[in-house]
Amino acid sequence: MISETAVRNYIRISETASCRLRISHRVRQTEGRSAIPYKVRASFAIGNALEPLVVTMLKEGGLIVDHARDYTTPIGEDPQIEMSIPILETADGTPCFWWKGHPDGLVRGISRDGLSPWLRSKLPVSVIEDLEHDIPVLLEIKTMNDSSYKDFVNNGLGANQFLAKYIYQIHGYMYGYRWLHQLPMQRTLVAAMNTYSRELETQHFNFDPATVEEALNYLIPVAEDALAGRIAEPDHDGSEPECTTCEFSHICPAAIRSRERSQERLQGLPTLVETAAERFDNLAAERMRLRKISEETATALTAIDAEIKELIGESPGIRSSSWAASFATVRGRKSLDKDAIADTYAHNGWELPYRQGAPTRRFSVKPLNPALADGTGEESDE
Repeated sequence: MISETAVRNYIRISETASCRLRISHRVRQTEGRSAIPYKVRASFAIGNALEPLVVTMLKEGGLIVDHARDYTTPIGEDPQIEMSIPILETADGTPCFWWKGHPDGLVRGISRDGLSPWLRSKLPVSVIEDLEHDIPVLLEIKTMNDSSYKDFVNNGLGANQFLAKYIYQIHGYMYGYRWLHQLPMQRTLVAAMNTYSRELETQHFNFDPATVEEALNYLIPVAEDALAGRIAEPDHDGSEPECTTCEFSHICPAAIRSRERSQERLQGLPTLVETAAERFDNLAAERMRLRKISEETATALTAIDAEIKELIGESPGIRSSSWAASFATVRGRKSLDKDAIADTYAHNGWELPYRQGAPTRRFSVKPLNPALADGTGEESDE
């Protein structure tokens, strides 16, 4: 249900990279339903719990940090934390729609004791130089699972779709400080903690006016739609990762179409599954049959080898009318190609261990007529 009386007159900076339909419904105060799995909610809760710890680590390492949660005044009343940037005006120039939010904090400088060796090794040189020249640095704290953390460490915030959304959020905060407070802010310090290993890594992100312009060009049509009573069209086809956690997927036309397409595909699956299942059953049964034959064959071969060794004893040069057994040395055998060894066995008989403790010595059993090696037991007429 859409509330006609509780329309927000702002978009939160943290919503900037979301689907425009999702932003529209939030602005319109549409009654959504939770689509966020409990595992994801648990990740959010872990992130909220770890954020103060990261701030403590940075402070103990020598940074002067103003953290949003340290303020006694409610968020929204402290101008250094909450920011409201007008993005739409009425005909007479009065602001009527805002871009609002608050960052995790602001790094204002380095303490008198200086940076600890640990934190100095973690901080980007550009951030240290800004702080040494009394240029504040925005602080954003992100907790990440192991996969996203590794992407962040190796490739930064642009590494994947999940991380890239923070780029607009960070620029919104930097733009707010530069525009509202005239702070010469050039960059953001992103402190990321791995929720699995508790490792901490930092990177800096430089301010880019073009990114702010891109974000505002994305948001202003949503704001205009909201003031006109319209809901923006979805940006996705209903199958993107954001769609699976969107609280408005039950009324999103793209998500509805996606579910209908999935249902149509499912209706065509029974024949395919049945055919595949039949083939799978046949292959599994055949493999078990061959494995049983292989096991029986291996057992029989072992018994034959034992009996042949008993007949030969330790006497080299023994022979019958068709077969001969002699000692062979196999030093360097590991350097030979396995296929070549198998091919040799197929044409020249086989080998038996001489005795335990002498792995390089073998009895080499060969047919006097190579034609016997094919297993038929018949000599060639040629």
